[in-house]
Amino acid sequence: ALLQAPPHHTQKNTIHAAEQPRPDVRAEREDGFEAQDELDPDKLVFLDETATTAMMRRHGWAPRGERCRVAVPHGHWRTTTVTAALRTSGVVATALFDGATNGKRFRASLADTLIPVLKRGDTVILDNLAAHKVAGVREAIQAAGARDRPPCGGPSSKLVQGRPLLHG
Repeated sequence: ALLQAPPHHTQKNTIHAAEQPRPDVRAEREDGFEAQDELDPDKLVFLDETATTAMMRRHGWAPRGERCRVAVPHGHWRTTTVTAALRTSGVVATALFDGATNGKRFRASLADTLIPVLKRGDTVILDNLAAHKVAGVREAIQAAGARDRPPCGGPSSKLVQGRPLLHG
């Protein structure tokens, strides 16, 4: 390749959240990291979502000299969102729907999929998506006997972690 990096250099992520140096963000991050020792891994439930606008294969295999052709529905270029919860035992709650996540849809999927599988004492880790902060979300989690908290990285954790739990 043209302009190949020397073998002793590795490719690294160069971006980070601009808020990291702020004293309030730094304090929140440190408090979150210190509180990690108190968490029981079997009681953690990580909730995340991913979306796509093209759920079809773009490549395939065919015998040499033959075309690879696969029929796909035409005109469905809307967003499809997958929301899932993950605990040490595996995926426990999934929801799939057309369109982007908003507060109303998130509360509905929470009630239909996550709340029924929560156990008393669980800790639900939510990121900073606006839909996670709408009225009724925290109350529904707490009514199930669980608690919610942001990821230990604080408000900038999506950039700090580098990638979401479910990456598309």
